Amino acid sequence: MEQQLDQVAHHYPLTFHCVGMSLGSLDPLDQEYFRRLDRLIERHAPMAVSDHVSFSTLNGRHYHDLLPLPYTEEALELLVERVVQAQDLLGRQLLLENPSTYIRFNHSTLGEAEFLNALADRAGCGLLLDLNNLYVNGINHGESTREFLAGLETRHVQQIHLGGHEQRDGYLLDSHSREIAEPVWALYADYLTLHPDTPVLIEWDNELPTWETLLGQAERAESLRPKRHQASNL
Repeated sequence: MEQQLDQVAHHYPLTFHCVGMSLGSLDPLDQEYFRRLDRLIERHAPMAVSDHVSFSTLNGRHYHDLLPLPYTEEALELLVERVVQAQDLLGRQLLLENPSTYIRFNHSTLGEAEFLNALADRAGCGLLLDLNNLYVNGINHGESTREFLAGLETRHVQQIHLGGHEQRDGYLLDSHSREIAEPVWALYADYLTLHPDTPVLIEWDNELPTWETLLGQAERAESLRPKRHQASNL
């Protein structure tokens, strides 16, 4: 894997998108995990390193999911403290992504955009805006994506993710196994009218299609960028 990454990094800029930091957990940060990640960062010098506003460990047990947080001052304070610790361990800024979620907490006191704004301000981290997650959450929870975007301080957003979802029984699943849905493309196009230089990455992790399909999605993402801002995001 190291040699493969070396070869890719020789031709393309890399970003590291993590799922194991568990920044929203009460468990101590996994020091060995961060040592290994730091070695990878030092070797491959990625443009960005990111994880999610979520947790995946509890009482020493690891869960193979990005579990949601309540949007409260208490959760925010904990997350800010741990993001600062993680950035100190890695010696660099992190980007935190808005996750797809399938529940909301009744005792949340902050809106999601308000929570993310405060996180970035207090922890000094950047944000990774996943527009598919935003759309999935909007459908699943009956929330307005436009209100979210209107309330988000986009000066913190340093990268966009796009991906596919699938319809399940009464909800949308962020599966990363389909082509990007048309409403998500529309959100992306609208966002680019105000922020045309934001880098974009397409996630497709399951049921991988042909290379032609993947390339077609990447080319469409680039074609929606205003022409004077188009660059190689492929």
